[in-house]
Amino acid sequence: MAERAGQMDGARRLLARTTLEEMLKERENKKEKVLTLKKSDTVAEALEKLRKERVLSAPVVSDREDVDEKEKAQVPFAVEGILDVSTVLHALFSYMDRWKMRFDTPQEFAYCLNVVSPSFLKEEIGELQERCDDGRCIFKSQCRCSMLETVEKFFCTQSEHSGVVVKNVRHNHRILVLDMSFHPVDVVSQTDILRYLDKHTEDLGELRFKTVRELRLSKKPLGQITANIPTYEAFRRMDREKISGYAVVDPMDFTLVGNLSASDLRGLTSKTFDRLALPVGEFLTFQRPRTSLTPIICTPSTKLEDVIHTIVWLNVHRLYEVDANKRPVGVVTLTDILQCILR
Repeated sequence: MAERAGQMDGARRLLARTTLEEMLKERENKKEKVLTLKKSDTVAEALEKLRKERVLSAPVVSDREDVDEKEKAQVPFAVEGILDVSTVLHALFSYMDRWKMRFDTPQEFAYCLNVVSPSFLKEEIGELQERCDDGRCIFKSQCRCSMLETVEKFFCTQSEHSGVVVKNVRHNHRILVLDMSFHPVDVVSQTDILRYLDKHTEDLGELRFKTVRELRLSKKPLGQITANIPTYEAFRRMDREKISGYAVVDPMDFTLVGNLSASDLRGLTSKTFDRLALPVGEFLTFQRPRTSLTPIICTPSTKLEDVIHTIVWLNVHRLYEVDANKRPVGVVTLTDILQCILR
């Protein structure tokens, strides 16, 4: 146990000596401006804005019309929350439920979609009952804290007494950075933390050579679906089970063929809602023609540095552990890696 704690010290020291502010300055491909959505935007307008920026989510802001001019001059914006495409999809399903619509087949889903879409797409996003609960806000001045403190406070939850990581139903995957006017100026994600670790793997010490098995990184059981079920049904299950992704398996031999997650909704708009009636395999081919059905895997003997590098360079959020028959038996997520460093 003492040896393992020493191995973790390298990773913890790396994150402890670097502030979040320093990491953000070093970060590559930073966008000059954070996309924001207006509370008064319709669902159709919000989806189109997300598509144009090729992002999955954006903060929703209001103009604070309910306060006097003096206060509004000091704090002109109010962040109402974060809207992502999966939240819109959940809102669509809820909208159909309120209309007492049942859809047990893709044909029934397509019919229901045609009926409710015109009115649903005109709804203002500020009026949607659904909200994305994945995200926290901090002020830019708070970015002087260490990356280790950021991971501990925002991306993982630990017991105050034992230091043991507590597994919540959901974890934060992003932090919204605000200026003193409460306007969003940056977004920090778990992927940003992993990118930093990948650039500084030599500072992880012996930990980087430890394997998935040795670090007990792979989680079991894992959610999986067959490639032939309708996509809308897969996302409904995902929402009910409060998970962020499924291993997609062949319906005949249950070998891993791909991954389905909220990331696959990127670019979805009112004009492409009908793709949700397709089988998962076909939906993925439309959404990500180059990489949709290329499983990203690891084995029990894969080293931590290789896990981090693969996730960063392929821009994925999970690796699946497969057995000798190429069937998924576990999954490694970004949260698992960050929790491993904190243990």
